[in-house]
Amino acid sequence: MDSGLTDTDPAVVRLIAEGYRRMTPERRLELAGEMCEALDELVLAGLRLRHPTADEAELRLRLAEIRLGRELASAAASAAAANAPARGE
Repeated sequence: MDSGLTDTDPAVVRLIAEGYRRMTPERRLELAGEMCEALDELVLAGLRLRHPTADEAELRLRLAEIRLGRELASAAASAAAANAPARGE
């Protein structure tokens, strides 16, 4: 099994792989979601450092651009704005 983790002992890589194999599909999916959330938080922290005056909406749009690409993120933001309730409703 080639993990690409050249600094990790092969025995440890095997233990990790076995742990994943023992997990239910639901748990693996849950873990993947948790890892995605953690990655988003790391990216947002970096964006906050690079754009200290940006509000949360701008930071979320920048995160979407990183994850989805500018074109798709822009289309999603436009669709969300079109479906958002008018202010005061």
